[in-house]
Amino acid sequence: MNLAGRFSTDALRFARILFGATAVGLGVLAYELAGPVEIAERPAASLLAWWASVALALIAVAPLAPTLVDAKHERTLPIKARWIEWMGISALFTFAFALRAVQNDAIPVAWHGDEGSAGLTAVRIVRGELTNMFGVGWYSFPALFFAIPAVPISLLGPSYGALRLPAAFAGALTVVGLYGWMRSAFGWRVGLAAGLMLACSHYAIQWSRIGLNNIWDGLFVVFVGGLLWRGWRTGARWAYAGAGLLVGLSQYFYTGSRALPAVIVCWLLSMLAFERDRLARQKMNIAALAFIAFVVFLPMGLYFRAHPDQFRAPAERVSLLRPDWPERGGNWFQYTARTTGRSVPEVILGNLRDATLGLVWLPLRSWYAEAGRPVLLLAPAVLALFGLGWLIVNIRDANARYLLLVLVTTIGIVAISESTPAGQRYVAGVVVAAACVGLGFALLGRLLADLLCLPNRYGYLLAACALVAGCIADLNFYFREFAPVASRGDPNTQIATVLARRIAAYPAGSQLYFFGAPRMTYQGFSTMRFVAPHVEGTDVLELLTAPPDWALDRPVTAFAFTPERAAELEFVKQRYPNGRQTQIETPQREPLVLIYEVVLRQNAAPTYVRLG
Repeated sequence: MNLAGRFSTDALRFARILFGATAVGLGVLAYELAGPVEIAERPAASLLAWWASVALALIAVAPLAPTLVDAKHERTLPIKARWIEWMGISALFTFAFALRAVQNDAIPVAWHGDEGSAGLTAVRIVRGELTNMFGVGWYSFPALFFAIPAVPISLLGPSYGALRLPAAFAGALTVVGLYGWMRSAFGWRVGLAAGLMLACSHYAIQWSRIGLNNIWDGLFVVFVGGLLWRGWRTGARWAYAGAGLLVGLSQYFYTGSRALPAVIVCWLLSMLAFERDRLARQKMNIAALAFIAFVVFLPMGLYFRAHPDQFRAPAERVSLLRPDWPERGGNWFQYTARTTGRSVPEVILGNLRDATLGLVWLPLRSWYAEAGRPVLLLAPAVLALFGLGWLIVNIRDANARYLLLVLVTTIGIVAISESTPAGQRYVAGVVVAAACVGLGFALLGRLLADLLCLPNRYGYLLAACALVAGCIADLNFYFREFAPVASRGDPNTQIATVLARRIAAYPAGSQLYFFGAPRMTYQGFSTMRFVAPHVEGTDVLELLTAPPDWALDRPVTAFAFTPERAAELEFVKQRYPNGRQTQIETPQREPLVLIYEVVLRQNAAPTYVRLG
């Protein structure tokens, strides 16, 4: 190398180091500008510093020229074929999005209190009451996530339809992402079958219709996996940088994504056994991935370093490993072993078994327990088992190892968390399950062709019938069996939902007196406070023993009674005799909530609340 070339190389290396160091410095500056409290000291400057740090980090790791590492030349599709494929991808996204977004305020019927709490945090962002995006919001989840639903809420007002819209988008994007990854790794048949199964999955649809951050786990698993595969196969630095960007961002979402860096580390370590030489050649790309992820997460990481209790809180609340469970000495496994006479290893293996069977056999618990089903119904479960067998047999395949690692991690997380198998913790697992269904479909097609001595296309056609039947079964179960009745939630959630839907239409300045304590309280359920911020709610904690003396000067004053406190309505009617009474019942014709409304302005029109 001549002197000029040597100088150019040294200058480039110095520039990379300078850009990288500046990126880290700006990440630290972003945290300092935000400060430790909910109201950031300089919110705009903080976000700008973070964006600049990420941009400089990307520049620092950018290659001078495209590189290939043992890349196989891909067949370039003709322009017409590419247009057809992109039209198909658009149709798949539209189909998946429609299944997740249409009537998302009515399906599921229940307006969960947790969703309402997430919505209230988003409302606080809209109102400027929470501006530190590198702090935490409701339930100690990073505040940055809540800025996403804050956008539709600011445009459409505080409603469950607006709150749930980003989840529908994330779910549909995961579908097309899975198609693209599986198509690249295993061919278009596997990609299409996996994408179609995920689009129609009753479990995936449910979590794409919930306004929480769980559904984003699947999106990160899919796109990080696809980018890793692209980078590993071609050596493209941009793919590794993109994976690092998503890994860093994933730490601002659901707690399950904290396992994603561990999955990647295990995946890379597995390369020591199968592709050691390629791993050595990819070391700079891997370093780029790690550096980008570090810079993206840096401001949030500094916050968690200063507030470790906030970092631990989401996991500790549900962990069976916490030592004080349930304040009887030892963790849950030790306590259960003592009370059942089994050994601790037996209890652990039992939970691992239940967590595994929650995918294909055991009904889910906790969230989505009302469905009474596992993640996969019968036909998809059979195809998935075929696909899982292929992954195990072909463990030398890089994609197979990544998928298996995600699956094992998901099962492990479910096994050490409360209410095994808890429905809310399989969002990453359902992606692997859909990929297994796609692989199982391809295997079944070839097997049928061989057994029946048919051309391959007829074998695939027969397998497609099983796939389509499975998809239809999932859609039929979710929209015809589960959604109309079972999706209403527990009785308290049903009461909160009914009242929220009713008072959301009250004019501004209305009043609700809620007679639900000690069973439930207005303040204890965020549902009503989220969708009806223009209505003042008051909990009546003590039993009425005489007519109240409240002055009714609001456009509408409502009194809501749970069944066990319905007798107190008579005192209210004695004091305010000109109201209208409504009895709300469950689908089983049992009393749910009794509502008594006193209207001062007969022409009081419903209020539309717009924030921002």
